[in-house]
Amino acid sequence: MRVVRDLWAARQKYPQNLPLTHIALLLGWEPKPSPISGRLAGLTPAEFEQLPPLPKQLEINRAHAQSLLVLDRAGQSVLGEDDREQLTRRALGILPTEEWARLLELASCSEFLPGFLTSSPERFVKGITMAEVELGQGTALAFGFLLMAGVRSNDDLQKYGQRIEELFAAAAMSDPVQRQLQAMDKSGLVSLTTEARARIVHAVRDRLLQLADARAGQSFLFTQVLDGYLGLRPGGIGDDLGLAVADGIVVAKLGFPVSFLLAGGRVYLEITVSEQKREYWYAFEPHAAARVPAGLRLSTADLLVLGYTRLARGYANIRSYAHGARVARWVLSLNPDCAEAFQILGQCLLGRERPAEAIDASQRALTIDPGLADAYLVQGNAYSLMRRWPEAVDRYRQAIRCRADYAEAYNNLGLALQRNGELEPAIGAYREATRIRNDDYAEAWYNLGNLYFERAPTLATDTERQAEYGRAVEAFRQAVKHAPGFSGAHYNLGQAYYARKDLSAALAAYQAAVKANPKHAGAWHNMGIVYRDLGKPELAVEAIEKAVTLNPILLR
Repeated sequence: MRVVRDLWAARQKYPQNLPLTHIALLLGWEPKPSPISGRLAGLTPAEFEQLPPLPKQLEINRAHAQSLLVLDRAGQSVLGEDDREQLTRRALGILPTEEWARLLELASCSEFLPGFLTSSPERFVKGITMAEVELGQGTALAFGFLLMAGVRSNDDLQKYGQRIEELFAAAAMSDPVQRQLQAMDKSGLVSLTTEARARIVHAVRDRLLQLADARAGQSFLFTQVLDGYLGLRPGGIGDDLGLAVADGIVVAKLGFPVSFLLAGGRVYLEITVSEQKREYWYAFEPHAAARVPAGLRLSTADLLVLGYTRLARGYANIRSYAHGARVARWVLSLNPDCAEAFQILGQCLLGRERPAEAIDASQRALTIDPGLADAYLVQGNAYSLMRRWPEAVDRYRQAIRCRADYAEAYNNLGLALQRNGELEPAIGAYREATRIRNDDYAEAWYNLGNLYFERAPTLATDTERQAEYGRAVEAFRQAVKHAPGFSGAHYNLGQAYYARKDLSAALAAYQAAVKANPKHAGAWHNMGIVYRDLGKPELAVEAIEKAVTLNPILLR
């Protein structure tokens, strides 16, 4: 009873004596627990039993804090002043503001254990939605995106929660923010003028911009974005989704409602400053007065689906096709109308050499979104794998109709046309691919060089053949210029030089090939042939022996 009386009296101190950036102060915390049957509780026993798992666990955690205070009061434990203050707040129902502590409160619920929560898509989204209700948007986003990034242990939750807090402190503890917050009364942000709240948002935005010189990067996984923001890994911080989530969490922890908008393929933040005023920003143009085109407003669940879609895309792009297919199917179980997920699934099925299934998955994507160029590309690649060249050509052309600057589709169209015997249109496709990519598309130059090299022997006169080998040389030179480590292009450049009887240039090309790939047996072998032709038998033997060591079949 003495602890209950102490706590009942302590209620009067809050929220005024909380730190200015404590979420309870910012949101105008009001006490809920009251004395019930000699205990301080927010609910009667009957009401407690009816609670869902998460709020029930949070009430258990509150009661645990109270029990520790009882032990301290009874002299059975000794608490320091800071610990006693923290336990007093928690016993009164004030959740911690530090993100690591909030994440651990979530994970203390058995149904929110990371491995359990992520065991099915439906459970995951339902859990994150409940977390948003009980602990707020910032914590729900942090928990969801940390789990998406593979965080599973309490130690890692605490580590990344501390990094979130470090990022938050860097943005929110600046003088411009603190000056505005000092004018709050116990009702929190709502006591400030719209102009004062807008100044807080602008100051946070400016501070986030100052934390890293280069914002743009490939990563969207939240752990990587956090590390980038805090200077723990080199390069840009992340993509627009990862930055929007990180920035959104910081703003949400300051008590501002945050929405996410998907417009024109970009993820925008919409921050509610007041009923009359909204602030918008895009991760890479936050100073610009964002004119957001009509787009889709994303719930937290929608944002998670978008994150998993990008995760699937990332797996597909690094050729981790089994993982990519698994995550794409996860997305489809949440959103059966996600055309991009079907397209990614098709890409992964193709990567696992299941072209017929890839065509079917891509067709489902096109049924939902007939203008999805990537789905046509997957179908074209699938038909190419099946050596059905006319159908491949048709699909690549469909992809280009949907996206006029689709360099990869032009390159693959060139390959399909070449295999179908349409050489002049193939040359045009390759050249268009290089033009779109400002001439730095090494693969397209390589393919163009191969076409010229393969066609040269079929020409009628030696003059024509030599001119065609010259075109091959120029194409291969462009390929190695833009991809110096492309051993195959160096090797083929050597072949083209050798066909033109330019032995010194051929030797240099083969040497570049083995420098790029010391295990390139063909380049070692042909280097030996050139040494022989140059009258250097000892070097020839040495090079050919190296080739045979790498590939004994060359002895035959």
